Amino acid sequence: MFYVPNMHFLRVTQMLDIKLEQDKHIDTIRNLISNLQYEIGQLQGRLTNNVHSIIAHGYRLSQYDSQQQITDKSETTLQASIDSFGHFHLQPGQDAKRVVRYPGYLCVTQQTVFKACEQQVLKINKTKQQIADYLSKHNQPVSIKDPINGQTKYIKNGLLYEAETMANHAMLTRKITLIDKPVEWFSYSWNQDFLSESFASLDDYIYRIERQFEQPPIDIDCTVWKKQLAHVIHQMSEIWFANDGRVLKRIRPKPIEPQVKFKTINQKTKIKPCKLKLPLICFNPNGNLVLKQALPDVPCHKELPQQARKYRYRRLHPYFHFYECTPVKNS
Repeated sequence: MFYVPNMHFLRVTQMLDIKLEQDKHIDTIRNLISNLQYEIGQLQGRLTNNVHSIIAHGYRLSQYDSQQQITDKSETTLQASIDSFGHFHLQPGQDAKRVVRYPGYLCVTQQTVFKACEQQVLKINKTKQQIADYLSKHNQPVSIKDPINGQTKYIKNGLLYEAETMANHAMLTRKITLIDKPVEWFSYSWNQDFLSESFASLDDYIYRIERQFEQPPIDIDCTVWKKQLAHVIHQMSEIWFANDGRVLKRIRPKPIEPQVKFKTINQKTKIKPCKLKLPLICFNPNGNLVLKQALPDVPCHKELPQQARKYRYRRLHPYFHFYECTPVKNS
């Protein structure tokens, strides 16, 4: 006799195995996050107990508003800066793709305190790296149905969502910067940059236009909108097949990022700006750290220049970040 397996039983067994494996990954992430919270608590306790040995300055920057291209800025207290190391959960209603940032510095003036903080930061950053590596290896996207409106939303980082629903991946895994050489001065500024993308085929560009055909802005008539988008697609096709050096690119403004320049005592190398999302921990035994430049008011993101070193740019439509890029030597 031939044995005929029970296919239903096999499917159920496979589903149980998958569920057990996923539960194991969820437990691992939860344990890592628990360890991280403990190590952060140790650092926060040490800093709080030695506030008399700390010179602090910092800000809290709200989530970046991609529509208005702005973010709110407010100065923080020493304790708020210390608390920020443990802030990686978002509040209900906040954009899960955006982060809250805490640029600033905590300058420790006692070497024994600084060395203890340094060891604790090493433990924290190691755990953060373990979390990042584990999520990278075992993450699976999931689709979640909203019980209120019935809509299904796609969650890219499903493993983290299942383990810690309101945790933000970028805020959870961003490391603490520590400078072990005495710092002489700090200066804040803003970094404004653009993200440039090229797609593999013309269809990739056209798809991103066509899916907007039935979603005109409130101030544009639907018929006019469709004519405009048809003209954009025509321009894209003309550029794509012209074979004259012109290229299509999607060029979007990156969120404006705070950055800081600092100089260590007797530093001879070039001073480069450092992007900060958490307070930087540094050392100055004399307590004479100088703040040269406070963080200016939040600027609106600059426009892409019509011409740069390599290309001359022409935007194809004010509602889309698609550009005709003509090499300067051909313009």
